[in-house]
Amino acid sequence: MYYFRDLQHPNILLLFEVYENDQYIHAIFEEAKEGTLSTLIKTKGKLPENFACLKIMKNLLSAICLLHEKHIMHRNINPDNLAFSYKIIFIDFLLK
Repeated sequence: MYYFRDLQHPNILLLFEVYENDQYIHAIFEEAKEGTLSTLIKTKGKLPENFACLKIMKNLLSAICLLHEKHIMHRNINPDNLAFSYKIIFIDFLLK
């Protein structure tokens, strides 16, 4: 969980604080106010190609590059795990 503190990228969910005890780890992340990409597709239907290519894919690949440089892999990239705030951000990392 603590490796998130070193992940400074505009398209990766920002970790604010971590609290833990013997049973649980509680993490406070930034809020993605606009919902997920899956929700956006359901409400708007087909997305314009320039939006999908320029906004989503460019930002997604940029975030993946940083993750791979840090030897981190997401393992579950799908529209439910891409959120929107004023930008697209990765969410729902599988932590073990």
